[in-house]
Amino acid sequence: MHHQEATIAHAKLVIITEALNDGWKPDWTNGNWDKYYPWFDMSSGSGLSCLGYDLRHSSSSVGSRLCFRSAELARYAGTQFKKLYEQYFVLK
Repeated sequence: MHHQEATIAHAKLVIITEALNDGWKPDWTNGNWDKYYPWFDMSSGSGLSCLGYDLRHSSSSVGSRLCFRSAELARYAGTQFKKLYEQYFVLK
């Protein structure tokens, strides 16, 4: 039951990511396609801070449902939806 908030936040982030990617889906068999996701700093003691974005190729350890087709989209999502990412990543 205590994971319910994280589960709901993840579902919302999946929908947001699909909408922002406008039909683009990452092809994990194609190492030439860049895939981006927001990168957060959780060491500041003040919760979650969006540091920008990171780039991963097909060997990425990030879930494909939350990848973006551009750095700009990843940065926007990490900033605009910071609260949802915090609900998803941080245990409280």
